[in-house]
Order: sequence, then C-alpha cells, then structure tokens
Amino acid sequence: MTITITSPNDAIIGHYTMSAMTSGGSRELGKFTLLFNPWCAGDSVYLSDNRERQEYLLEEIGLIFVGTASQIESRRWDLGQFEDNILNICFHLLDRSINHRRNPGTDISRRNDPAYVGRVLSAMVNSNDDNGVLLGSWSGDYSAGKNPTSWNGSASILRQWQNSGFQPVKYAQCWVYAGVLCTVLRCLGIGARCITNFSSAHDTDKNLKIESYVDVNGMPAGMSNDSIWNFHVWVEGWFQRPDLGPSYDGWQVLDATPQETSDGIFCLGPTSVYAIKEGNVQLPFDGPFVFSEVNADYERFIVYDNGYTAKIHTDKSTVGKNISTKTVGSDGRMDITLNYKYLEGTSQERSAFQNALKMLHESPQFRAMSAQPSPASSAAPARNPHISGEIAWSGSPVVGDSITGTLTVKNLTGASKNVKVNRTATSISYTRREAQQIWKDSQSFILSDNEVKETDVIITYDMYKDHLTNDNMIQVTAVCEVDQEGCIVAEKVITLAQPPIVIKALGEAIKDKKLEIEVTIFNPLKEPLKDCILTAEGSGLTEKEVKMMWPGDLRSTWRYSEDNTSGDLERTSRGRSRVSKRGALRSWWSQCLCARVPSLNEREKIQLKFEIIPFKTGEKQLLVNFTSDKLRDIKGFEKINVTEPPPS
Repeated sequence: MTITITSPNDAIIGHYTMSAMTSGGSRELGKFTLLFNPWCAGDSVYLSDNRERQEYLLEEIGLIFVGTASQIESRRWDLGQFEDNILNICFHLLDRSINHRRNPGTDISRRNDPAYVGRVLSAMVNSNDDNGVLLGSWSGDYSAGKNPTSWNGSASILRQWQNSGFQPVKYAQCWVYAGVLCTVLRCLGIGARCITNFSSAHDTDKNLKIESYVDVNGMPAGMSNDSIWNFHVWVEGWFQRPDLGPSYDGWQVLDATPQETSDGIFCLGPTSVYAIKEGNVQLPFDGPFVFSEVNADYERFIVYDNGYTAKIHTDKSTVGKNISTKTVGSDGRMDITLNYKYLEGTSQERSAFQNALKMLHESPQFRAMSAQPSPASSAAPARNPHISGEIAWSGSPVVGDSITGTLTVKNLTGASKNVKVNRTATSISYTRREAQQIWKDSQSFILSDNEVKETDVIITYDMYKDHLTNDNMIQVTAVCEVDQEGCIVAEKVITLAQPPIVIKALGEAIKDKKLEIEVTIFNPLKEPLKDCILTAEGSGLTEKEVKMMWPGDLRSTWRYSEDNTSGDLERTSRGRSRVSKRGALRSWWSQCLCARVPSLNEREKIQLKFEIIPFKTGEKQLLVNFTSDKLRDIKGFEKINVTEPPPS
C-alpha cells in the first residue's frame, strides 16, 4: 500500500511515525523524516533557480577559498550531506543543544523556522558551550587530535563525534567549522554555501574600528585585541526573515567559529546580508560584528621604546576584500563583495558606515564600552612624512624555494629626507598571529627630491624552514621613518605554495567494481621527508578497505573503523511527503582512508597505487592528502565519473 500526504509549508522538521486508526485499533504504517523543502514555493527556504538548488542543496563537493586577498587559493571540501547516517547525526545536533535541554517542547515547536534552526546549529557545530561537534585550536600544537589542515570533509568529523559518545572532535579552524555547518544545513534542506572574506576584521569592542599597535620594528605592541585575519570563512543560508520583513529575505550569515559570544553563547547569526550592506546593524542577529568583519575602518599606531604612541594612518578600505564563494555549476570563484557593501569610497558605502555607527551609538552596550579608556584616545595625531613604501614579491615560490622581493621607498616631495627603515620577516598563521621571527635588519639612507630607492628582501629556505606555520605564510613589515616627520608602515604577506600531487584513475569507474588509483608525489626539498601519511576520501567512492601497493610489490591494507547500523528512515521534504515500507539499510558511507607511506629521499618522486570500490554512480571526487615531517597537508583531487555496470 502506498500513501501520499501533503504537509503544511511550515511543518516542523524531524522524525515522524505514521499510524492508521481502524476499528481494530492502531497500526503503524511507516516512518519518515520531514525536511525543509527548497523546491516548494510556499516554504521559507524556497530557492526559485534550479541551478542554485543543484549547487546549494545537491552538490556534495564544495570549494573553500583561502590565502590572502592578493593570493587566493581554493580547497575542496567533501560535504557528504547524503552519506548514510549523516541525517540522523544532524538531528542529534539539534537534540543535544542547550535550547533542547532547557525546554524540549519549545525547541521542537520552533524547528519549522530555518532562522531558529540555523542559529542553534551555529552554536552546536562548535563545542564551547554545549559539547558540540568541533573543538577549535590555533595553538600550533595538534598532537592531541588532528591538524585542522588535514581534514578534507565533514562526514568523518560528524561520525567521529557520534561514535565517541558525542565528545568534541579535535581540532578545527574557521574553514572546518564552515564546512561542517554547510553540510548540516544542506542535509536538513536549507540552501547553503561557504563564504570567504579576505582581510577579515575581528572587532572585539564592536566600535567599527580595528586598532593596531606596532613597535618601531613593526612587531605587535599589544594594547588591543582587535585583529585583521588574512581570511575568515563562514556560511550563508538561504531563507526568509519574517521577523525583519521581505527586504531582508535571502542570504543570511551563520558562523560556527567561536569568536565572540551572542546572548551568552558562542554562536553567530543569522545576520541578513542585505542589512549589513545598508548598515542596519541593530537588526538581529550580531550585525555590528559582521559589519566590522567586512567594512570596519583600520587605524594603525606606532609605539616607541619610551612609550610614546602616535597614530600612523586611518584606512577605510583595508577590511573586507574579495568576498568569495564557489561559482554555481563550476569550480570558479564568484566575487560577492558588493552583496555585503557598496563600492569602496563611494558615498553610498560611507553612508552605510555612518548609519551603522549611528545605530551603534544608540545601544547601551556601545555607550558603556565607549566610556572605557582607550590607548587611541591619548595617542598623538598622525603626521604625514610625505614618502610612500611598498613591498612586492617576485614569482610564486613553492616551499623549499628562496623568497625574493623588493621594498620600494619613494620621496613624494622636492626636499631631501633622512629615512630609517626597520624590516622584519615573521612566520604567521592565517589569523596573522605571529609565530616566530625569521629575519630582521635596519638601514638608513637619504632620499633626494622625488627619488625612488629599492632594496632587496631575500629569505632562503634555510632561514624559514623551521619556522613555518601550517598556513605557509610569511609576513614582511617595513617601518619607514623620516626624521622629525613621522613614519609609514609597508607590509606584505606571501603564501608559499605546496608542490603538486597528481592523482589518476587507471581505468573505467564502474559501480561496485574495483578501480585502481595512482598517486604521484614529488619531494622538492634537498632533504628527505619522513613520517609520511597519505589519506583519501570521497563521497560514494571509499569504503571498508583498500589495497595499497608500495613500490617493490610491498603491499599493505588500509583499514578503518566501521560502525554498522541499520535504519528505516526515509528522507522527504515539507510540502509533499511519501512514506513507504523500508527494510534495514546497508550501512555504506564515505570513509577516510589513511596509511603510512615510505619516506621520500631528497628530490625523489614516488608513485603509489591503491584500489577503491565506488558504490554510488555519477560524478564523484576523490580527495587525497599527503603530510610529512617537513611538508604538511599537500592536497589533490581527481574527478571520477562512476557508471552502472553493463547489463549482463
């Protein structure tokens, strides 16, 4: 017997049991799971564009952009929203939230509202308040867990959380939080995409200003907790905002990275993207923080050895550059900066900024924080030394190469100037947290009228090899001071590229048939790579075990844990639902395969082969990660089109 039902557009998402009442009593007909329905025009998550539904609901591989505004790179992320058991884990997230524990009835009654569900999930994907999914770490020591750069996808993280008895998974940074949150939103039927904001501000005092203090060598002088990250990743979800009005429907910011608390909990959003563009930061939720991330003013100060502090400059266009997401239907980068703010320097952009500032001034929290003394209030005003300075890098160096660049200082006047330049190079994380100093020097020279002087910056591999962070970023800062006239600061970050990893499928990919994969790795360094580990995963591609073929016919078997479950839930969407009798489900799901591989000698190339058995048809992607003691988390991918076996 088949029964078709139609649910209300605002029905509560969750697990349902259907029973029939007859004269003989009650009889269970089946079970189903009701989700948000972006195909239903009456649903608050409705997406009218079919290509966008395909991208933001059905696509299982995402792109996350990283790097710097001038050096953008992408990472693939296996979302895995359709892998078995992920849906049940998503509902565990809701059921284990603080909201549900405090008042289960009220919590469940609000699960028809995507704004409410999104806010709960932004709190539960981090573990700061509620034993949620991920524990963050930016310390550089990840020995008690997994390096954040090693993750390739969400499914293994979510399963580890469940299989450990819901203990936080170690460790995450912003793109990992975003990837997992994007998976959960898509799994529940909410269109979602990962967003990267380059030169992303972290405004701790919510005054729409980022205050930065450096010493005479360009090193941080403390005095402020504000910062500008090279990039930050969050998620947008698509849904209506009846609490704000139709103008604010559409993309909403949700961020699971635990930066600041909101209503006492580490969560963020939903924040209307349109509200941010217009400066309407008073609207719920978390408008001042998101506005600052994309459009705060940047004020820089210098602190001299005697404690004297002076302002260097105010920059109104440093923050919020090249805001990026994956292009619909392709692997390109779509720039959506103008969704968040008007063109920099225009009257509309400044008007939105002033509107945001006005809204902040009216809040008691802002008035209380403004009453606190700030080092900026006692700093000497900025003086213009009438020189310019710029650092430029040469080429696109790979880890192992020397880095070469040029500092160009120009006299902008017709009078000669005595200039002192202090230059430093430091390894940094993507949050611009300085790790270790690599190099520094000082020099003085006279610039004649309108003279341009260039000085080289050369950093060899031996200088930086023991100091790199996981992000492979090096920052060079030059403080250029003119005698009695003030100073400028020139700064440039470079990201060292990883050597490529080449993946090739050897043969035709057929469902449930073995497929041999070849991986080629090259060591570009003049020293060996040890403690080498290769991991591979891909939705619909990897399961149970694979055979690894070392050079010289040495064979090994990759194995991993398998948590066998069965279930009888069928996924349906609001607006139209179908119930059918289901037996036990096979517990196939994407797994992360991991194996130690031989050490690589200097300048050595190695080819490794292993077998997988694809278990889903369609275009899939195999993601491979190689890490070692000196080169960490080199990533590659191969698109694999899996077909049904030919009829027998």
